Amino acid sequence: LSHWDDQAEHQREIDNHKLAEKKRKAELLETSIRLGEIKRPRKGRLGPETWKLRGAARPAAEIYDFDLRYKCPHMKEFADHKEKQGRMRNVLTTCKGQFGIEESDWREEKNSKSVPQPY
Repeated sequence: LSHWDDQAEHQREIDNHKLAEKKRKAELLETSIRLGEIKRPRKGRLGPETWKLRGAARPAAEIYDFDLRYKCPHMKEFADHKEKQGRMRNVLTTCKGQFGIEESDWREEKNSKSVPQPY
């Protein structure tokens, strides 16, 4: 491991926390339904995003090959990668000269402002 991204790691932790919270709520709902405390919630009416439109009601993007709102996925991926590269930190340069040193020695040398170099 020579590179890491703090923001991506933080986002992964948030996603894991949200997923665990969602699972906990689903389990709580299932147990309360099984015990008969509450009734199973109804699905309800399907919204317009599921409707299949025909004729003149269909949007032009479904009929024709072009769409003015098109965003190139490759350019978006390139921009995301460039942004991530700006956030990345190189472990080898960040901790240069601090590998293989006992913690007590490192503190003493840090106070004396001499950075130990591996030769």
